[in-house]
Amino acid sequence: MGILANENAISSGGYNISNSLRFQSASSQYLARTPASAGNRQTWTWSAWIKKSQILADSTDQFLLHAYSGSGNTQQTGFAFASYSPSGIIDSIRIQSGTQGVSQDFDYGFANTYRDPASWYHIVVAFNTTNATASNRCKVYVNGNQLGSPVSYAGRSTTISQNYQTAINNNISQNLGRNVSGSSYFDGDMTEVNFIDGQALTPSSFGNTDATSGQWVAKKYTGTYGTNGFYLPFSNGTSTTTLGADSSGNSNNWTLTNFTRSAGVSDCWMKDVPSGNGSAGTQPNSNYCVLNPLDKDSSVTISKANLTQTSSSGGQADCSIEIPSTGKWYVEYINTVGSTISLKIANDAGQYIGYLNNGNKETSSGGASAYGSSWTTNDVIAVAVNCDASTVTFYKNNVSQGALNFSIDSISSTNVFFRNYTANSSAIINANFGQRSWAYTPPTGFKALCTSNLASTTVATSGSFVGNVSTDGPFIWCNGTPETLTINGNAVTFGTQADRLSNGFKLITTSTSYNSTGTNTWTSTILSPSLKSAFKNQNAKGNP
Repeated sequence: MGILANENAISSGGYNISNSLRFQSASSQYLARTPASAGNRQTWTWSAWIKKSQILADSTDQFLLHAYSGSGNTQQTGFAFASYSPSGIIDSIRIQSGTQGVSQDFDYGFANTYRDPASWYHIVVAFNTTNATASNRCKVYVNGNQLGSPVSYAGRSTTISQNYQTAINNNISQNLGRNVSGSSYFDGDMTEVNFIDGQALTPSSFGNTDATSGQWVAKKYTGTYGTNGFYLPFSNGTSTTTLGADSSGNSNNWTLTNFTRSAGVSDCWMKDVPSGNGSAGTQPNSNYCVLNPLDKDSSVTISKANLTQTSSSGGQADCSIEIPSTGKWYVEYINTVGSTISLKIANDAGQYIGYLNNGNKETSSGGASAYGSSWTTNDVIAVAVNCDASTVTFYKNNVSQGALNFSIDSISSTNVFFRNYTANSSAIINANFGQRSWAYTPPTGFKALCTSNLASTTVATSGSFVGNVSTDGPFIWCNGTPETLTINGNAVTFGTQADRLSNGFKLITTSTSYNSTGTNTWTSTILSPSLKSAFKNQNAKGNP
């Protein structure tokens, strides 16, 4: 089991992706199309870049592509991010097909797990059921690497019969982002969706390995599409109609359901794209910061592609990218206020500066005191952090509430994150790190927090953390990916004691050898040069 070697030689990237589509499962968003006639149901390829937001509970699916007539005991085929612990499939990829409500012809996943919400995965699913070798009839690739031996889902078959006809590419309803029956909605971002009718392709048709960063990056697909093939770059955000337009030349357009295309917290059109395929600037197309579901209190829920925060009781969450120690950084929040909210910059030492919705400032050294205006529902609160001057300025509806000094308010300028506190479920924070249109123009020189604007390639290789003896253990920011990891002198098996991530690692064990209630120390190795492990270049990571 595991990942097979990447088949592609190192080459340069340089292909720019402009935009992505944000899926919000809570809003039941999906795309639909019914082909006029069936295409090749034995041989086809689907390729897309995915930024996954949610960590899945047991017996949960989030479908990427699914086909089904929607009525009767007819055939259905699909693939999804899935979790089913009795089979050992936890946040893995599930491939299944059979008769809806009756039986599955095959239904399996893989031992690899995918729980990295900070970056992008490239996923390719290629079917060729005419192949004489059973293991070659469906190949699944992540970031250019083929996944290994299948793991049965609920004891079902892992073998696809020769010449099997899938429901995908039949002339029945095809859905992107959900099960056609109306469940298992995807939450996250998607871009560069290619479907090739009649060919089983490898990832080299859609990407290559960048010579400088060593990372898998997208390239433009230049081959033919076949009758039912399509290409969705989501580059034209004029309306939801233009977002669903097929750019392959086939006019195989898709209909967007429940998406909103207008400036504001519900906008579906994002500048968030894979690292290595973006640009630099004040608000570029790039891999953007999001709220981090791996670094939050248990009472906090993060949703809507990791841009919305609520909590069942008082709780807080950090974001996915550390604020650099130099430069000027800007973020906006729009809120529904039903109780106390505090928008903060804070570090892991517990030091912070915050702006409460009653108008007070709040610091770790001095508690709450008078600062600015109170704010309420639909007010836009911006946070402008000037690390070069060691100041943070909060804005209400584009009006400065005054600059606060790091040193005066007892916060160091290193290891600092945007942090948000919500008191209960009636308080909602909607974050915008720049992946959608700003409500206001940032102050001069301030940039969005995204990988294209990060300069540092210094990756932390050692440190310490306070454990909690929980499977929901601490998240450790490293500014990159550890290649190997040791905690308290014990070697870590990724996926067992900790998850390997594009921006660090996350403890997932109750073992006190790795996650004791006291201080735990860790060391790691990274690639040389460090830019090959630095977060600014990384794809989302999997385990093992």
